[in-house]
Amino acid sequence: MHSDLAPTLTPRRERGSPLGTALHRNSRRLLALFALSTAVATAVVAGTVDFVGAVPYTAVSTLDPLTSARLAVEVGIVVGLASTAVATACVVAGDPRVRVGRAVPLVLVAPVGFVAGVTAGHAVLPALFALQPAGSVTSLAVAVGPAGVVELALFFPVAVGVGAALPAVSVAAVRAGAVPRYTSTRQRGIVALAVVTIAATHSPPDLATFGLVALPLFVGFGTGLAWLELA
Repeated sequence: MHSDLAPTLTPRRERGSPLGTALHRNSRRLLALFALSTAVATAVVAGTVDFVGAVPYTAVSTLDPLTSARLAVEVGIVVGLASTAVATACVVAGDPRVRVGRAVPLVLVAPVGFVAGVTAGHAVLPALFALQPAGSVTSLAVAVGPAGVVELALFFPVAVGVGAALPAVSVAAVRAGAVPRYTSTRQRGIVALAVVTIAATHSPPDLATFGLVALPLFVGFGTGLAWLELA
């Protein structure tokens, strides 16, 4: 068969990006780390954090034990995801195909974006809670209830912070060679599923607040893709 017609075979060891390789080879360890860090963080938060006292947007004096336990688990999941993300980044950085030096400037920008996003998220919370959802005669704070207010106060600023950091993180990963520059439809679908899952589990059970948590994450991911397209 002519060489132009013969299929090109890629050696097995070179298939996939460094990130994909790291996730495949270390999936059990990363899953164990996520479970352990989530469990430890949940236990610590449940035993030490007063959610009502930590959030100045609600006048209630207490939350029922089940709600407090649920919030502790949600905080634990965030800590577990963050721990797993850091561990994954360390594993990827050890891949010989990755050039960490190319990503350093943007890696330094990402924490600045995160802090700025969290600060902005906290700043707009009072205005958000005062809004009246469509078709409602009460404010958002009243509509979602005390537990929903605490949930939004905890996770909306974090979502804004992550969304603000995502563009720099995405471009840094591409420049370092950890992930390909152009994402496939399947890869974008996986990211969208992850965002929807996190937003659904870390927001009150209504469409408006789900959108508040999911939107910053989608905007951050989309901005990163647009940055790569224009770079």
